[in-house]
Parts: sequence; C-alpha cells; structure tokens
Amino acid sequence: MNRRLDPLEDLLRERLDDLRAPGESEATERAVSLAAEAAAEPRGTQRVGSSRALKSLVAAAGAALVAVVALTPAGADVRDWIDRAVSEVPPPVAPQPATLDPLPTDGRLLVEADEQVWVVEADGSHASLGDWDEGTFSPGGINVALAGGGQLAAATSGGEPIWRIGSRADRPRIEDPRWAPSGLRIVYRRGGELRVAIADGSGSDTLARGISAVAPAWRPRAVGTDPDVVAFAKPGRVILMDGDTGARRGQIRGVRAIDLEWLDGDRLLAVEPERVTVYRVAVDGGGAQPAVEVPMPGGVSGSVQSATASPDGTRVAVVLGPPSGQIGQGAIARLVLARIEPGKIRAETLFSGPGSFERPVFSPDGGWIQLGWPDSAQWVFISPDQNQKLLEQVEVVGDPGEVFEGEGRGGTGGVGDPRPGGELPSVSDWCCQ
Repeated sequence: MNRRLDPLEDLLRERLDDLRAPGESEATERAVSLAAEAAAEPRGTQRVGSSRALKSLVAAAGAALVAVVALTPAGADVRDWIDRAVSEVPPPVAPQPATLDPLPTDGRLLVEADEQVWVVEADGSHASLGDWDEGTFSPGGINVALAGGGQLAAATSGGEPIWRIGSRADRPRIEDPRWAPSGLRIVYRRGGELRVAIADGSGSDTLARGISAVAPAWRPRAVGTDPDVVAFAKPGRVILMDGDTGARRGQIRGVRAIDLEWLDGDRLLAVEPERVTVYRVAVDGGGAQPAVEVPMPGGVSGSVQSATASPDGTRVAVVLGPPSGQIGQGAIARLVLARIEPGKIRAETLFSGPGSFERPVFSPDGGWIQLGWPDSAQWVFISPDQNQKLLEQVEVVGDPGEVFEGEGRGGTGGVGDPRPGGELPSVSDWCCQ
C-alpha cells in the first residue's frame, strides 16, 4: 500500500514546495530586522526599562522565526537541524578564569580587592596573600606587611607567613601600614595612635597620640647611618619623628594635610584640599620652608583629592575633583601632571573623565601612572612621555574586578563580577624594577 501512495506523496511535496504562507516574506524580514536591532544596541547603555524592551524584541523576533519554521516547507529542514542540535548536546565547558594583561612596564602591583590583598606580577599573573584589608611592600618587594582588623602580619610576596601580632578581633583596627626604607620597622595607625612594630615581629610601641587619619610617610635614607624619620599629620601641622627613639625632628605648622609623601631626603610633599606644596625640611631640627607650590594648568580649578610624586622627585601627579560644593552628577575628575624641576615648573592635564579617580601610582621607572577609575570600572595606565603618540599613551584594563572576584576562597576565578556597584580593586603600590 505504501508503494502505491508514493506518486501521490511526491505530487503533494511538489505542491507544498510552491506554497507560501500569507505574509511569510514580511515575517522573515521582520524577524531578521528585530534580531538585528536587539543585537546592535550597545551593552551597558540601556536606559531604565530597556531590559524589558530588549526581552520584548527578542521574544517578537523568536515568535516570527517560529512562524516561518512552522509554515514553510524549508522549515522541515530547520526542524530537523534543531532536533539534531538538541539531541546532540556537547559536553559542558568549564568557565575559564579571567586574566589580566601584562603590565605596560616592569614591576609588581600590590592590589586590595574582594577583602583580600593580591600580588600582581608584570606578566599579569596574580596570587592572593589571604584575607587582609591592606598591605605594603618591604624595601625591594621581597616581603609584604599586612593589616586586617586589629592584626598586623608579615609574609613573603609569595604568600608564606612570617609572623603575626595581635588579633583580628582587637579594636581599634590597624590602618595604613608602611615599611621603613631601612627594612627594620613598620609604622601604622591604630585609632588616634601612631605605632611602630619591629620588622621581625618581636614587639610594637606607641610613637604618638592624637594623630590625624592620614597615612604616615617614611623619609628615604640618604646613607646607611641616617635614622628612620617618619612624617605624620596632626590637626593643623605635620610632625617629623625618629622612628626608633621617638625624638621629634621637626614640624611644619599651618598645614591641613590629607596626604604626605617624601620626594627625597630633604623635600616633603604635603597635600591639602586647596593646594599641593613641596617643603624643604631639615630633620636635625632646623625647621621647614615652602620650596615649591605645585602648579595647576591655566583655567583648571578643583579640589585636590590626592597626589603622588615620581620616583625621581621631578614630577607630581595630582587628582583634582570638582570645586567644593559642586560635587554631584556630571562632575569631572582630572589627572594633572606637574613638573617641579627648577626652571621647568609647569603643569598639564593628562586625563579627565566623569566621576572620581583613585590615588595615582607611579611605576618604579617613572614611565607610567596607574589610575583607578571606579565610575567606569577600569584601571587606566598613562604614559606621560610626550614623545609618544596619543594612542600609545593610554592603556585600559576594563573591570579588573572580574579577575579577583571569587578567587582565593575555593572559587573558580569567575568570569564576571556579579556585585552590582562592586568596588574597583585598588592598587596600593607598584614596586621594584
């Protein structure tokens, strides 16, 4: 019986091949158009409610395509392909950890991210040092001092623990650890106290009380016999103190410091909301005098957020926010580079963008500046060498939070940062050529 129906079946197939459903061409064109519109909309630019609109577009496109498949003879081939695709499911592919690109120059980064401290090598490889709030490299970057809660610790840059002082549960918490250039001491803030720990973990002591919430700064050692002198802020002044004996070595009055950094053994950078000043100081008690007020580009104004000096002490990178009282939507942040060499004092804007910038960090060779840009979830690396072309001056690492999210706690490394509005990983140091 089946053989007698074969000619009739062949005739029916020929007639069906010539048959077109009403509006089939329009449905096909509409489906393709809708799918293209949905795919073309830039990611991350949808307005409020556009997610629902996008789902509607995709649903409409899918419905149109289903209609074409159901109503056309060619749909049989498509259905066969779908059946094979569904029945022949490939094995699952394990998610690959997100990675960082190599750094633009030599050195290693110390990064605070996801309630951990990380070391990032020049090739982009990275490792967690554990659950800590902050860290600082030792001279040469061999070891790292770590702070978490009320505990201070030291570890190798590879993560091997060396010693620990205190308990995580202790309060006040430890903040702003800084390793002395001699390698012998680590200074840190604890509440309103400035404390110093022996670098072998054998003990700690209080240097000063009533200090401001500003990170202390060690003076570079000009020669091996120079004492470890630390600068720290109190309300309205900056104090210079011997980190070993606690003897006062000098002070600068009338300064509301929000950041401190030494350019060399004789010059101290004091950052205030209204200005950035280089002071020439004598640590033998001879006093301090303003040497240079760091210039700003003409026509540029704003409140100073942070500043840092280049390793050779000839340039200062300054982050400017909007002027006081103008913070809000539409605010623009600027990275300014000021040259403070005698006879070459000038400033220029290197980079600007909406939102805010984190504290800039110079590379060990001074050839690059790392800048965290939280509002765009990016790290920006900028070369201030004006001999380079503009496109070669800036390198961007988009959403580095993808790299650190979930790692170090048994996670897979993650390929995305699921935390809406999650904090941008912060670079605290760039060490060692």
